[in-house]
Amino acid sequence: MPYASWVRTTATSALCTGEPRSAMLPLSPADAVLQFDVELVDLSRASHWQKLMNDVLPLLCIGLIPALLGLIGYHLYHKASSSRGAKKRLKEEKRNKAKKK
Repeated sequence: MPYASWVRTTATSALCTGEPRSAMLPLSPADAVLQFDVELVDLSRASHWQKLMNDVLPLLCIGLIPALLGLIGYHLYHKASSSRGAKKRLKEEKRNKAKKK
């Protein structure tokens, strides 16, 4: 199909089934045949970076999400399992150092 050429396509009622419409105008009857006039404007090839983003990025995200959740879980576990006495002792040492100065 050459550029800037027009094609008339038709879609029968069997091809036009989908989600029910709510208040789309104009309403067409259930057994209508739809005709579309389509013009080919431009074709372009995907660049290397577009291909990389479309192919690699979803796989990278699939791997990163569990890793990040694991790190968050480790941090929360480490924070919860640390002894409270050690924290209080550090605060007291800081206060004593501040008082000495």
